[in-house]
Amino acid sequence: MITDSGVGCLNIEINGVKESKGGDIRDNIIEDYRILKIATHNINVIKGNSIKLEVLLEWAKQEKIDIIGINETNTTERQNRFSMSRQEEYSGIWSDAEENKKKGSGVGLIMNKKWEKHLSQVNRNNAYYIEALFIFKKEKIQIIVVYIPHNDQKIRKDIQQQVIRKVLEYQRKATKIIVLGDFNDIICNNLDQSRKDSKRTQKLPLLNWLGNSDMVDTFRKLHPYEKKFTRSNDQVKSRIDYIWVSKSLGQRLIS
Repeated sequence: MITDSGVGCLNIEINGVKESKGGDIRDNIIEDYRILKIATHNINVIKGNSIKLEVLLEWAKQEKIDIIGINETNTTERQNRFSMSRQEEYSGIWSDAEENKKKGSGVGLIMNKKWEKHLSQVNRNNAYYIEALFIFKKEKIQIIVVYIPHNDQKIRKDIQQQVIRKVLEYQRKATKIIVLGDFNDIICNNLDQSRKDSKRTQKLPLLNWLGNSDMVDTFRKLHPYEKKFTRSNDQVKSRIDYIWVSKSLGQRLIS
C-alpha cells in the first residue's frame, strides 16, 4: 500500500499588518497578517471521495492554517469549487486535472478567506502548476504549487523549467517566493528515506537548483538532522513533499 499521509506545515513571519474590519469600532475585528501558517499535502484523489477534503479542512481549521498547497486532486476546478461551496472559512483556486488520466494530476491552493483580499493574480499554467500573487503594504509574496509526476519524463522536465523561469522572474522583481508541493524525489539519501540499504539517489535537477538559488528547504532549515517522511509504502518511507521559500523568508521561519 502507498500513502501520502504527511502534511508539511510551517509558520513564517511576514511584513504583513494588523487590519481592522467593520464600520463601528465596537464591531471591529482585528485580522493579523504578520504570521503565515502554510502547509502542503498530497490528497491523492478527491474525485469520488470528498470526505478527504472535509477532513483536511477540519484539520486546517483546528490548526489555524492560512494556506495549503494541494496535489493530485484528479478533479476539475468546477468539481472542487462545488466541494467547497459551503465552506465558511476557506476558499480555493484550482487547475483542472488531465482528462485522460485517472490519477496523478490536478493542483490547487486553499486559503483562509481573510487572505482573499490580498490575492492579486492567479496563473493556472497546466494540470501540474498553479501560482498566486499576494500583495501586502510592505511586500509581495508569490506562491507556486507544483506536482511533479515520477513516471512522465516530459512533464517532469516541463514543470522544472517552468519553476526555474518563474523563480528567476520573481527574484528580479524582488518578490518573495514560496514553492511547495510533491516533487516525487529525495534530496539526501541518508536523511530523506527510511531504508539505510536503499540505493536510491536524487534524480530531479530542480531540487539542487533551488538549493543553489537563494531558496531555502524549510523543513531541513528547521530540522537539520531529523528524519521525517511524507510518503510511505510497504518497502520504504521518504520525504518527497517540500516547502521552499526565498532566503529572506527563510530567515523568518518560526516553526
